[in-house]
Amino acid sequence: MLALIYLEGACSHSNTENQQSIQEAEQVGVTNLLEKASDLAKAAEQSQKAADDRAKQRIERGDTLAMPYTELAKFLPNELDGFKAEGEPQGESSNTAGMSVSSARKRLLRGKDYLYLEISDYNGGVNVAAQNILAMFSMAAEISMETGDMQQIGFKQGEDIKGSIIYHKGRQVAELSAVIANRFLLKMEANNQQDAEKLKQYFQQLPLATLASR
Repeated sequence: MLALIYLEGACSHSNTENQQSIQEAEQVGVTNLLEKASDLAKAAEQSQKAADDRAKQRIERGDTLAMPYTELAKFLPNELDGFKAEGEPQGESSNTAGMSVSSARKRLLRGKDYLYLEISDYNGGVNVAAQNILAMFSMAAEISMETGDMQQIGFKQGEDIKGSIIYHKGRQVAELSAVIANRFLLKMEANNQQDAEKLKQYFQQLPLATLASR
């Protein structure tokens, strides 16, 4: 169970719709994770139902392929809080039988500091493997916990955004993973962080409402 919870892993300006408050998950200790098993199973079931409903809606309107990575990259900023993109965005798109996935990545630099962003579109949502990936990251939103080496904060933002932030205390690296609209998986990472607060703020400045509406 611990391995499941401890997940490693163009609009740069926010609008009012993006600024829904983040609701953090209940704080629990490592020894209490087993007590949360039934809650996690229920959350997984609800997440799967929501994913199935969204996938059905997209299929009905003929939206069954992931966006090209070049279009997906436009949802990631070129500049943010003094960070500037290093070169062109990287990515790939793949459409095979029963599976459609695109990923786009940008690395932003500010002196010796970096901010890494990656977004994947799993619009082949009826594929079991894709749904399992999204469900796993969604479940991480249910628990916040802390050890001597790391702090994990699960969070939800509205009905369509679920994720977690992991702060590595020794390395001073913060990581964020969020599932958006049961379709997109957003990952962020930044070094030289005193806590997870800055990464939360950067996350809020992305076009989350636009993604969630797709």
